Amino acid sequence: MTDSDKRDEQEAEEITVEETTADESVSADESATEAPETAPKRGKSSWLWPIVILIIGGLLAGWIWMPAKNRQQVTSFIVQQLDRFKSSQEAQKSEPSSESAPTGEPVQVAAPEAPVQRQQPAAPQPTTPSQQQPTAAPQSATDTVEPQTASAAQIETLMTSIDRLTGELRAVRHEQQQLQQAMHARERLELRSRLQRIAGGDSRLTQMATDWQDILLLPLLSDTHRSQAESMRKLATGDVASLHQWQQQLRHLADSLPIPQHDDVIPKPKSTWLSWLAGQFHLRPAPMAERQALMALRYRLLNAAHALAAENWPDDKTWTSLLDEARARLGKKVKLGLPESLDRVQKDKMKMRMLAQNWLEAS
Repeated sequence: MTDSDKRDEQEAEEITVEETTADESVSADESATEAPETAPKRGKSSWLWPIVILIIGGLLAGWIWMPAKNRQQVTSFIVQQLDRFKSSQEAQKSEPSSESAPTGEPVQVAAPEAPVQRQQPAAPQPTTPSQQQPTAAPQSATDTVEPQTASAAQIETLMTSIDRLTGELRAVRHEQQQLQQAMHARERLELRSRLQRIAGGDSRLTQMATDWQDILLLPLLSDTHRSQAESMRKLATGDVASLHQWQQQLRHLADSLPIPQHDDVIPKPKSTWLSWLAGQFHLRPAPMAERQALMALRYRLLNAAHALAAENWPDDKTWTSLLDEARARLGKKVKLGLPESLDRVQKDKMKMRMLAQNWLEAS
């Protein structure tokens, strides 16, 4: 192969290389002209849908936690925003694509640097989504304003409810205080009436024990007064039990006296009508002095039992003589089961009366 043939082959290869580069530049220009038309659409969708999703999610959360009376306002707000979104989409579709995409320049096939020069106008393409931000900005502003007004209304409603509940609570506390004051006044009145009954001269041990028991149930008593009332109750209860035991013992002694019995002197005939006639008359021998003394002792024992039941205390001399005579008739070995004196019970009653009188004077 000669040198001329080699030169011809190199020139043919250079011509084929220039044709391929020209074809590539033409395809690049065509893709550059088509890219601006689709770029704004992709930028718009990539920026608008996250905002719409955030708005819908916020509205759903507000719908769940919002009171029922505010849901109607939120529903109208959502409808307004959807209308605005539809109108903005329609406006974007109506705009010509030539405004967002730059026009293509004539293709220069022979220049290898043409692809670099035609790719430079494609750089401003990402700026097209930013052109839609002013339209989306009012939406976000309204979105942030409306929930704030709704929350302010909720806060106002909540504060009104709190004020109402506070007023009701204050009224309930006032009623409780009035009720407590009335209860304390009633308790003081009841305490005073029972103390007056205990301090009275005609009070008995049974009633005293009941009154002290009722006084213990009053909540207004202090610890000192409660301990004093408890000791008085025990004292009155013990005296009542002792009196009951002494009454039973006096009746038992009266029934234990050996009083002799005498039969009728008139005999009963065998005839029925004569026996009936004889039964209408009684003839007994005159009682002996011993029987009369035993009958008198029995009467005194029974009378003493009734006196203790009525708390009509016999004097010391009468009580002592009764015990001595009972021992003489029944025998010294028999245990009477009676106290030598009744002063202890009388002193207990006086002690309870004095304590009740001191409480009345202190109150």
